[in-house]
Amino acid sequence: MEPEQDRFLEALFGGYYYDLLSYARVCLGSSDLAEDMVQDTFHEATNQVDRLLEHPYPSRWLMKTLKFKICNYTRIQKRHRKYLVECLDLTVFPSEESVEQLVLMKEEQPLFQRLRKVLEEEEISFLVDATFKNYSHSQLAEKYGLTVWASAKRLSRIRGKLLVGFPEHRQRKNR
Repeated sequence: MEPEQDRFLEALFGGYYYDLLSYARVCLGSSDLAEDMVQDTFHEATNQVDRLLEHPYPSRWLMKTLKFKICNYTRIQKRHRKYLVECLDLTVFPSEESVEQLVLMKEEQPLFQRLRKVLEEEEISFLVDATFKNYSHSQLAEKYGLTVWASAKRLSRIRGKLLVGFPEHRQRKNR
């Protein structure tokens, strides 16, 4: 990276980081998740620094990028929750406090038994934390002793196992 680009990004980070972080906290309700989204936004800015240098309003570009990342994250989380709720055959969408109770109530049902054949106990716990409890990858990494990257990769592998173990969801996804 050229010195001019480096100074530009440092100025953007110094000038807008806390504003973006405050906005993300309000939207997401989680400081850790907000931090992840803002870091992703600045990572994107670093990747597109040439384009951003030419942009007439870099602060607007940052905010628009952050909003997109938050919307995308929210959409993905809703989709994952929906699939997990369908797999567990839940009739009520659980609150954070009732997740463990609902999971215990559904353990004896055929779909949950099938889920246990596809995933190990720690993977089920990881998936519940990521989807129902809305843990960020930072929180998951801390809880399970992983790096943030390893947390994201583990969740990706769990999703892959679910698609193999529940092929009816793959068909629904392709429609």
